[in-house]
Amino acid sequence: MKLNKISARGFVGVLSCAGLLGLLTVAMVFPVQKQNSSALSTGESAATIQARANVQSVVSVAVDDSVTLDVTPDVESKTTANSAKLTVSTNNFSGYSVYVNTGTSNALENEDSSVPQSVQAISGSNVALASFGDNTWGYNVGKSPVSDSMLYNPVPLANVDIAPWENTEVSEGGRDDLYLSFGAKVNTNLPAGSYSNTVTVSVVAKPIQITSLTQVTYMQDMTSKVCESTPGVNNPVGGNDANYYVQNPTAKQLIDSRDGNEYWVAKLADGHCWMTQNLALNIDATKGLSPADSDLNGTNAGWTATNLGLDTDGATKVAPTTTTSVIPPADSNPSQTGTGSWNFSKNMGNSWVLATPTAAKSCGTTATNISDCTSVGFVDVSDTSKWKPTFQAQPGLWEGEEQDTVAVSLTTGNVADGGTYDPHYLIGNYYQWNTATAGSGGLITNKDARDSICPKNWKLPSSGSSNDGTFGFILEKYGVSSNVTGTSPLDNKDYNIASPPLYFVRSGYLNGWSGDYGLIRSGEYGSELVADNYVSPEGYHFLRNMNFDDITVRANGTNNIYVAFPVRCMVR
Repeated sequence: MKLNKISARGFVGVLSCAGLLGLLTVAMVFPVQKQNSSALSTGESAATIQARANVQSVVSVAVDDSVTLDVTPDVESKTTANSAKLTVSTNNFSGYSVYVNTGTSNALENEDSSVPQSVQAISGSNVALASFGDNTWGYNVGKSPVSDSMLYNPVPLANVDIAPWENTEVSEGGRDDLYLSFGAKVNTNLPAGSYSNTVTVSVVAKPIQITSLTQVTYMQDMTSKVCESTPGVNNPVGGNDANYYVQNPTAKQLIDSRDGNEYWVAKLADGHCWMTQNLALNIDATKGLSPADSDLNGTNAGWTATNLGLDTDGATKVAPTTTTSVIPPADSNPSQTGTGSWNFSKNMGNSWVLATPTAAKSCGTTATNISDCTSVGFVDVSDTSKWKPTFQAQPGLWEGEEQDTVAVSLTTGNVADGGTYDPHYLIGNYYQWNTATAGSGGLITNKDARDSICPKNWKLPSSGSSNDGTFGFILEKYGVSSNVTGTSPLDNKDYNIASPPLYFVRSGYLNGWSGDYGLIRSGEYGSELVADNYVSPEGYHFLRNMNFDDITVRANGTNNIYVAFPVRCMVR
């Protein structure tokens, strides 16, 4: 007798998460950040545009049309086996799973419907062909064709859980050759004829497992789970060496999809992932921000001049103000809900580096542009023909000052001669508190602002001296008290927070309204905004910030709410 026509039909594999047919799609996303540009010639200007390509996971399988099992039983039961070749192609190198199943019946039925006998599926798993019961069949998926040592399983039905065959290593080039093998054992109690069933073979690509921030490309793709699974750093332990608290955390430069800026981020000793350089996002009042790529958590569609929504107190948000390089005029009664931001780099880029991050030498209180502060170590690296961001800070001298850590190589400035800088010390932009909170701060009290200008999945730290998710908490992890006041240098001489791995920048702050006017104490004083503000007993609102100079560190400081400071974001 012949037992034949066991057909195996294949189809294009499904995507791992969506359960849809796998198709290769290239999505070109063009997030555009409008920028001011220097004139190239009369009537000409320059602008930038970023292209982002998303290549979807795809997997497919090709399989032979049929497998024929020929067997002629005699007084004894006979076994037979044969294989069909499967070709799997995928661009997902996390691996894939192969599923095999039949329809409503997993028996091989006689093609003559008047014959009631059939070949049933074997009982049990991983059964050798010689151990099959009479008139049963099973299957095997693997990288080898039929062999005497092969073990078989019953072909499952489509409506039951299917145990897949899994492959965790995709061959080079994304193509694997597999074998779908069938075995059967029959005796003379089975009438002669053709017995068949249709077997469906499907292949599902495994989800790409992101287990570290080193696998992430864009800021917006970072999540708390990714950060949690990222290898961390050892907490500091005893010692008096000057480099004692300098860690080597897992770190990488990630791209902000909103404008293409790159930022160093690291998983630090508090277990969270932080930006280790200042944000340099230019705000466009017309374009505003979108929940698709920014930390906007309200019900409104975004933060623009025409779509303000409501702040957390139910009042209308203040519209964003386009980033500028012009210090505002003096005002004896400045707005408490201003949304200004300032970029003092050439052509509104992010190009000023503090070459003396640990020197703490003040530019004073009269500077009207960062270019007024070159004498204390600020360097313009906007000329890309001379500078590149690959330098790592090292000891050196700056304009005759005492030995200090420098973030810019002191050479001729040509790339060929080492004209490089450490991008951790780019100064970034200056933001009013209501700008940093994307207009959601308003005049809230005793709670964090709902939104921020951080990338999606990132947030402003909270205030508080030593709570998790605050500047105070991370400083304590590196041996710096939440509130240190001493003589120069700090009483805690073993650590300077402008050093690796925190890289806080002494970029000063902007006060263009009252009192000291202009860029204040750049080169000596550093500060970072947080998500909430402070209300005095008299009802006056003040912003919260972490600030430091050569003798003081305050993790929970305050300042006038209209003053502009840098911003750093964290994943929490």
